[in-house]
Amino acid sequence: MAGFENSATLGREARNPNRDIPRAVTGTILIVGVLYIAASYVEILALPGGKLAASAAPLNDIASLAGVGWFSWIVDLCVSVSFLSCVLAVTNTGARVLYTLGCDRVLPKAFSRVTARHGEPWFAVLLLTAGTLAAVLIFGLLPTAPLNAYAYMGTLSGYFFIAVYIMVIAMTPLRAFRIRALSGFLVAAGVVGAATLILAMYFSFVPLPVGAYGTVFWIFAALVAAGLAVAGLGGALRPQWWRNIAAQGGSGGNEK
Repeated sequence: MAGFENSATLGREARNPNRDIPRAVTGTILIVGVLYIAASYVEILALPGGKLAASAAPLNDIASLAGVGWFSWIVDLCVSVSFLSCVLAVTNTGARVLYTLGCDRVLPKAFSRVTARHGEPWFAVLLLTAGTLAAVLIFGLLPTAPLNAYAYMGTLSGYFFIAVYIMVIAMTPLRAFRIRALSGFLVAAGVVGAATLILAMYFSFVPLPVGAYGTVFWIFAALVAAGLAVAGLGGALRPQWWRNIAAQGGSGGNEK
């Protein structure tokens, strides 16, 4: 369910963003949430007593238990397509965020480059794709099992998702107050959402992870500290840079 808000980055490319984006975000949560609950119920029912935790591929194991082992090939194909879809979604979202920062001169101007035909941020897409490929190749060269590599990267990205969601929840009421759109429902939803995410973060870090997952935690902490340091130094040394970050919606120029 992580990344359910990806459609929000396509605001300027949607025909009716005020209508379509809320529908996309809400629909994603509802549809994926129902599928997640249903799949979890089936897996727990089919693999009780700790078998689910010990299974590297629960759906394949369930197919074998049901006497339709050949169905594992279809499951693997669907999972592969799903992974590719996730990579494309994250690349699409990240590229448009980098594009906006490039237009606002928060990042180098190169990030604002777009294709002449469709106006797509090709430079940002290319950079993110190269980074994804580099991560895959690095883990391919290391003596790390594929499942463990997936778990490490998934854990690290999960930490960042939760941290970003917490910051968004914290800033939303402040933004709503400034534009005089604050409501009781918004405050209540923010409190429930923040409490849920903080609880998830608490159980992720208490007790502090050890071993490889401890390394993942310290990488996360170091990157967060580096990001805060860059933001602080940037604001102190270049006030205009900080104001550009605070610009609402970016400059939106179709610079080539």
